[in-house]
Amino acid sequence: METKKEIRHKIIRLRKEMDPLVWQQATNDITERVINHPRFLEETDIYCYANYNGEVGTSSIMEEAWKLGKSVWFPRIEGSEMNFYLVESKDDLQPGAYGILEPTGDHIADGEDGLLIMPGVAFDEECHRIGYGGGFYDKYLEKH
Repeated sequence: METKKEIRHKIIRLRKEMDPLVWQQATNDITERVINHPRFLEETDIYCYANYNGEVGTSSIMEEAWKLGKSVWFPRIEGSEMNFYLVESKDDLQPGAYGILEPTGDHIADGEDGLLIMPGVAFDEECHRIGYGGGFYDKYLEKH
């Protein structure tokens, strides 16, 4: 069995090799599934991420959420913790930790209600997740 580290390196390499048209089609397909999902439609708060390093694109998801009048929250790394902050437009994001776009505002989420759309390097059929190894989402979920 492969270790998490081996899986992480393998998947990141495969994402880098992916044809951009295949990535865009996969992103479009996933976006359609997300924005039409009952949970997305019923929630007023959407916790999202700014895609990075070949992750599924999230621009259309956040645009749809804003169009529907939802509050959109993005993570910002602060030391060893991650918190979510309100983002009202793409202009509210700038490169932060690890070169990933992060919110510039100061309206922090309580993290109690909403739909969390979480990035990951790999997921298995039982929804177990392998991230980049920093544990930021694991700590956030444990806390909230």
